[in-house]
Amino acid sequence: MVVDGWQAPNVIEFVGILARFVDKDYCLQTVPLDFVACEDKTKGKYLAKVLYKVLEEFEITDRIHAITTDNASNMTTMLQELKILLAAKVQYN
Repeated sequence: MVVDGWQAPNVIEFVGILARFVDKDYCLQTVPLDFVACEDKTKGKYLAKVLYKVLEEFEITDRIHAITTDNASNMTTMLQELKILLAAKVQYN
């Protein structure tokens, strides 16, 4: 997974979510999963919920091996919160 957020010149905040994987022919593939206009991309908890919703939508919550982000503190918080959301799903199932 690749997750990155930024602010457009018109001050609207976005987050892009990409899946990266190696296909059956051993070729690296990159697939955009979502491009979300965010209420507040600076909040890690909010971003975790956005990412979790996308993972659920594509039914890949159990197929994530790594997530690449920048080193912003909101991304660290997002990863910590996503870990909690994913652990709760495992316990529920």
